[in-house]
Amino acid sequence: MYLTRQEYRQAWDRAYEEDPPVPLNVDIELASTCNAKCTFCLYGDRDWVGSMVEKDWDGKPKKRFMPKDMAFKIIAECAELGVPALKFNFKGESVLHPSYGDIIEHAAKFGRCGQASCRYKAFHDLLANTNGNIPDALWDSGIRGLMACTKVMVSLDSLDYQIYSKVRVGLDLDRVKDVIDELVRRGHPDLWVRRVVCKSNKDEDFVSAAKKRWPAGVKVSEHFAFDRNHYAQEEMTGDDYTKWPRKYCGYPSQRVVLEASGSYVPCCVAWEGEFQPGAGRWPGLNIKDYWKSSWRKQLTQELRGGVFNNSKCKNCTSFMAYDRPERSFVEDREGYARRSSS
Repeated sequence: MYLTRQEYRQAWDRAYEEDPPVPLNVDIELASTCNAKCTFCLYGDRDWVGSMVEKDWDGKPKKRFMPKDMAFKIIAECAELGVPALKFNFKGESVLHPSYGDIIEHAAKFGRCGQASCRYKAFHDLLANTNGNIPDALWDSGIRGLMACTKVMVSLDSLDYQIYSKVRVGLDLDRVKDVIDELVRRGHPDLWVRRVVCKSNKDEDFVSAAKKRWPAGVKVSEHFAFDRNHYAQEEMTGDDYTKWPRKYCGYPSQRVVLEASGSYVPCCVAWEGEFQPGAGRWPGLNIKDYWKSSWRKQLTQELRGGVFNNSKCKNCTSFMAYDRPERSFVEDREGYARRSSS
């Protein structure tokens, strides 16, 4: 479908205006659980975390790992369909999956698009976000999985112990440093450390500190995010985003998210089943049929026209949905981010 990475990235840009024939990325949620309670994240919100013990559509708790065989089947389906990229994240910390290394290495065995060894029109990108706090018991699996990814983005946020412990509640700064050191030692080809700029860390020269700590083998980027913790006391921003000018984000035309339960999600900020049951579920609805469904096509048409029939879209918590300077920092770029004063 997309024989070169350039073709796939060009299709990504065109998706703001037109839907591609297949999803350009499938987010596979390997874990609906996390080992952190970050101040600006849903996992720092005790009400939301409490809701994760409730039963999902299949009678199992929402907090779960995706079964290994299910992940393998989804990966094979994506490869055969010609999906050019996979990302192994959604709500939780996927590296906690006990079969994380096996799953990512399985995806890597399908080869890269354009290679003679590639049975299908397989993957240009295998992507991972991680907080880098891999438990001892999962160290080998976690490192193997991250090394099998074409790009790894480590959420670090601060190199100051006091600030880190305040923002990344429950995590260990020394452990994430160890993980980054190990990935650098093994020569990972595209390793990023990220900071989400918030009130607690905004005065830290994070880029310089990270470059000093890892002078080679690491790229550094900065981002902005919304408060998703009802108890965060506006850690991220006090702006009234409901008054910001809107812009079509492109996510429903670029990606599919598959939750660990098999539920389809059209974007990466629909955390609480806002699009069910309309979006459907795998395997009853395969990825190809979801992508071609009238439900998804109607959603993209409505959003391009500024129609928000779903509360999640109307009150979107992604900068990609707004005509704001922070939007340009959603994707990785090396160096400093600056918040608009508007």
